[in-house]
Amino acid sequence: DAFIAISEEMNIYMQNNGLKDKVHLILNGVEKVDAPSHELAIGFIGRLTHEKGILSFIEQNTLILNETKLVVAGDGPDYAEIAKMVERDCLKVELMGNVANRAEFFKKISVLVLPSETEVMPMVVLEAYSCGVPVVAFNLESLKNIVKPENGQLVEFPNYQEMAKEAVNMLSNINNYSKANILAFDRSYSADIMWQKTFGLYTSLSKH
Repeated sequence: DAFIAISEEMNIYMQNNGLKDKVHLILNGVEKVDAPSHELAIGFIGRLTHEKGILSFIEQNTLILNETKLVVAGDGPDYAEIAKMVERDCLKVELMGNVANRAEFFKKISVLVLPSETEVMPMVVLEAYSCGVPVVAFNLESLKNIVKPENGQLVEFPNYQEMAKEAVNMLSNINNYSKANILAFDRSYSADIMWQKTFGLYTSLSKH
């Protein structure tokens, strides 16, 4: 009777493929991350694999990472190589491993980098917004309606050096993003809003 699209891109795709009158846009939502204060560092959280891009990001930004701290949370096939590179080049990179409490990660950073080759609806971006952290990511189709100038910055793939430069620049202007990102979360990406809209849709369908 109805289909839920969790992003603007999915909504357009579904409407253009025969589901126009049955599609309901209900954006993905997340629980708010309780991280009211942040250390001056950039960060990445996710699976440490090739497609997530964090190894390439570090490889191409060793000079920047001699001066600016990067916090990496997560585990995966690239962990050992990243750890070896950090030790060899004396990089200011903290490897947290898997993190059960997202707030512990977000307290350590002020800017989130997302060097992925592909994304659909990255929940980590919404979590970052919930505690006022801006995002620098590649200009993927799925991110164009999520990461806007007031929320962060999109750069062209695969310019990892430009991504790092944008992230470092944001560290000195962090207050310009914090309020805008919390507002974006409160208006569009909270789990409460997602639940209310989903419950409303199911309620209306049950009456037919």
